[in-house]
Amino acid sequence: MQTSESSVSLGSPAAIAVVPAPEAPDTERDARAALLRRAGYWLHLTRAVEEAGRKLYLQGRLPGSFYDGRGQEATAVGVALALGERDVASPAIRDLAVHLVRGVTPEQVLRHYLGKAGAPMDGRDGNVHLGSLAHGTLPMVSHLPEMLPVALGVALGRAWRGERAAAVAFCGDGAANGGAWHETLNLAAVWRAPLVVVVERNGWAYLTPSASMLAVERVSERAAGYGIPAYEVDGNDVALVYDVAARALAHARDGRGPVLVDLPDARPRRARRPALRAAGGARALAPARPGRPVARARPGGGRLDRRRPGGARRDRGRGGRRRGRGGARRPLPAAGRSPTERLRVVSEQVTYLEAVRLALRRALEEDERVVLLGEDLGNGGAFRATEGLRDEFGPERVRDTPISEGAFTGVAVGLALEGYRPVVEYQFADFLTSGMTQIVNVAAKWHFRTRQALPLVIRAPEGGGFSGGPFHSQCPEAWFLRSPGLKVACPATAEDAGMLLAAAIRDPNPVLVLEQKSLYTRARGDAVWDPQAPLAGAAVRRPGDDLTLVTYGATLPAALEAAELVAREDGLSVEAIDLRVLSPLDWETVAASVERTSRCVVVHEDYAEYGVGAEIAARLASELFEQLDAPVARVGAAFHPIPFSPPLEAATLPNVDRIARAIREVAAF
Repeated sequence: MQTSESSVSLGSPAAIAVVPAPEAPDTERDARAALLRRAGYWLHLTRAVEEAGRKLYLQGRLPGSFYDGRGQEATAVGVALALGERDVASPAIRDLAVHLVRGVTPEQVLRHYLGKAGAPMDGRDGNVHLGSLAHGTLPMVSHLPEMLPVALGVALGRAWRGERAAAVAFCGDGAANGGAWHETLNLAAVWRAPLVVVVERNGWAYLTPSASMLAVERVSERAAGYGIPAYEVDGNDVALVYDVAARALAHARDGRGPVLVDLPDARPRRARRPALRAAGGARALAPARPGRPVARARPGGGRLDRRRPGGARRDRGRGGRRRGRGGARRPLPAAGRSPTERLRVVSEQVTYLEAVRLALRRALEEDERVVLLGEDLGNGGAFRATEGLRDEFGPERVRDTPISEGAFTGVAVGLALEGYRPVVEYQFADFLTSGMTQIVNVAAKWHFRTRQALPLVIRAPEGGGFSGGPFHSQCPEAWFLRSPGLKVACPATAEDAGMLLAAAIRDPNPVLVLEQKSLYTRARGDAVWDPQAPLAGAAVRRPGDDLTLVTYGATLPAALEAAELVAREDGLSVEAIDLRVLSPLDWETVAASVERTSRCVVVHEDYAEYGVGAEIAARLASELFEQLDAPVARVGAAFHPIPFSPPLEAATLPNVDRIARAIREVAAF
């Protein structure tokens, strides 16, 4: 294979072809020479900045870990130089050159390494987890393939607005085995999305040789399974990488779908342990090839020439201040101002499910940024919540997705970053585990890391009562309440089902709305639209003086019935509080009630252990111990998977008798 005098043809799907290029005229030769000069500068700058970071790390002055891209600079520089102004890149942890080419300064990079204020992530994240849409880059997360769907979402958002833009997502051999990698490539292929996936293949996935993880010799061979074209070229040849990236990006921008680019030997690996040398990786462990002259960046030492375009001294960031504990907390972004129109009833006496559908329809009508994503939405979804909406608003705004929760949730994150307001439906709340990384490690942490708002809503029906068995009857709210940055709502009435969903769509934060499927047709009320309703605040459903009963979601009807029962039979005055929103928790309403009644019972369908009731009991014991006249009681599901058998399921879940018994025991203490 020739190097700088070669070009690559996409050919048919999954084709991997290398053909000689014709002799270039003088004007093209001049353009090539200018490209090589630019590439040489960025290769030199990248090596110099990384050398400065490496020295700081060896001196013990750089916190955390340090990963350099020594030996694969040509990959990052070649791809970055091919990016257009509106293209976006999602670099991996060794692709510092992409950030530098896109405008991040060496000083900002070193401040970022040191965790100082004034860095791109302001000390909230480190390593090469930096980036911003202002520079056309996305900050990496440690779960390496999980940024692929986010990059896809950003590219789709720009394409849907008519922009000629694409996204490039980088990864290595190991990440190409992750579920997010496969889900994203499939989704991008199905939607013919403008995505280029660059695999920097050096034959290793951290300490494990790729040969033990890949059943094919090259990652590019997998492209055939998705029906997409692939490139495979020498990743050490910066000019050839540029050619490949430019052609792949043009293919994606033209609406012809995604492209897979496989760059072997981008960073030949040096063994760090004797065991690796015996693992059969001799070729991967060999020293880097000499390569082209422009690829031989001067390693470290000396100052950069300040006359170079964009040149700067290797500022080690010593003048900045390290982020201390006082700056570690960052509040959620404030909700935007609401219209002044007053609350009004949209439709009278509808079911909980109909209220959800009306809220979705109104959001689609009023805000063109709202888009629905999920499985089978065009046919109404698993519970018919979106019935008729595709016919009314079209398949572009009510989008059916493959069964790939992680991918379409990541795409929704990317769309939210582009100003859309995506609403994602999970068929059952049990499936939230399939998108867990995107929800808690990408979406929930995004604002903390970047200061960017992320208006994303995830809807999921939870709970038992339908003989769904162990996998379709779970209440997973406790899994997500320990994720700062994520709001969680559990509406228990038809009014709240619509109103809280509408508030969630307006909110600038990621919101998980857990709908109670046992109430979908059982609960009835008015569909209320209130543009000023906040996504917060508990509601006192029944006033009382003797005991506070705290509940939410599907157990509200049983809790109210139990309160009426003990009032009638025992003369107890029970105050029932519906939490409505679990995060942020309206602690003031709960505390004020318990200060008055001095007794508390917490009821929810989720397990009593390790859940909302446990948190409330702990806070009451910590903050209101002197006011309590009895221990706090918790009523929840029995701590085992929910059975399929109707009698066994009924015995597992909370009911009126169990709640009434707990009230009487606490009242008699």
